Amino acid sequence: MPAYFRFMTLLAFHYFSSIKVDATILEVGVGGLYDSTNIVPKPVVTGITSLGVDHTAVLGNTLKEIGYQKGGIYKPGVPALTVEQPEEGMNAIRDQAIAQKASSFTVVQIMPELQNVKLGLSGVHQFQNASIAVHLVHQYLLARQPDIPEFLPSLYPTPLSPSYIKGLEATRFPGRCQEVADPEHTKITWFLDGAHTIESLTSCGEWFFQPTTGMKPSDARNGEKFLNVVLDGMKKRVLQHQIDDGAELIKRGFFDHVIFCTNITYVDGRSKA
Repeated sequence: MPAYFRFMTLLAFHYFSSIKVDATILEVGVGGLYDSTNIVPKPVVTGITSLGVDHTAVLGNTLKEIGYQKGGIYKPGVPALTVEQPEEGMNAIRDQAIAQKASSFTVVQIMPELQNVKLGLSGVHQFQNASIAVHLVHQYLLARQPDIPEFLPSLYPTPLSPSYIKGLEATRFPGRCQEVADPEHTKITWFLDGAHTIESLTSCGEWFFQPTTGMKPSDARNGEKFLNVVLDGMKKRVLQHQIDDGAELIKRGFFDHVIFCTNITYVDGRSKA
């Protein structure tokens, strides 16, 4: 019996094959180079989103080491995409693209036209994710152009087509920068996110501390201070948006309650922090 994630990978491939999917979006489990999903010899296109320091026991303690592992998904003759990264991480990813003989290496910039699109996922960081998603889809369509009945123009300077916009607006990811009104207690709103690295916690804080989310004028939060790693960022957001009584709000704290959930739960109910 293979390890759990390897078994799930095999099961996924079997299922995709049995129902004859048109396309598969395959996300690695941990890293990339030695991940069980990294067995497709020639994918249509490959992409790496923003690096974060996570799974250090497996991937390494630096962005250079992590970038090297992530870049292991690049393949010979296949377009390699990524987004803006810290220099040491970017150098490692670029080196892997060269070593793996990718057909091209592209650093995707945030697309200005996305400012006119109401993304289905909240958070400023989602503009970067949406930009690389559009480019990945476009590369796939270009590779499959003979199967497309109408001429497919290059992405620039052509504006986003309605089909792209519809997909971006309809995207949902429960538990990521999600705001949920409590069905039983009208004064309670749940702000949900699965952030677990410094980078993702920072993005989570940027999402929460804006006037349209957790810092609505009617809010008056006076709980314990939020995570120390993003506290400075929160203060900056409060001052940036000139929140009423911002100084007093910073002094009091921001939340009534903060709930931390473990990230591994076993069948028998035990958990690992």
